[in-house]
Amino acid sequence: MSLRLDNPTVSVLMITYNHEKYIEQAINSVLCQSGVGSVELVIGEDCSTDQTRRIVQRYSEKYADQIRLILANKNQGPGRNFRATYNSCRGKYIAVLEGDDWWVDSSKLARQVKVMESHPEYVGCFHRVKYCNDRGEWDGRMYPPDDQANKAEFADLLDRNSIQTCSG
Repeated sequence: MSLRLDNPTVSVLMITYNHEKYIEQAINSVLCQSGVGSVELVIGEDCSTDQTRRIVQRYSEKYADQIRLILANKNQGPGRNFRATYNSCRGKYIAVLEGDDWWVDSSKLARQVKVMESHPEYVGCFHRVKYCNDRGEWDGRMYPPDDQANKAEFADLLDRNSIQTCSG
């Protein structure tokens, strides 16, 4: 993954709170993205009470040219943490991945950027996700369900929002 912090193709917005068990897998799933151009990972760490902050700081030191941290001085809650992290993103596109989720496809961002570049009328794109147990094994569930249309208008999303944050 290459990076130009001044003008990245994609900012990956990651909020995290007490995700010690999953945060490394989440970060690594961003760092392994390929074919997308420049990517920045912006992590909003919300005063975790476990080792999450220490882990993200270690990654930020090791990958200083790829990861930027937004460290709260006191717990803000997910809404404020999301807004603060979003406001720090500089990419043409923003992908969301929470600290307890991870991507399994190293070309995920490249494929989504390709869709967005070839459809300038789109305001976003997403995909189905698999639910996994704590061991990372697929539990057989997919979201959104099979009856979800491939395209959605804003009114459809207001009626039935089927976008998982890790798919956008």
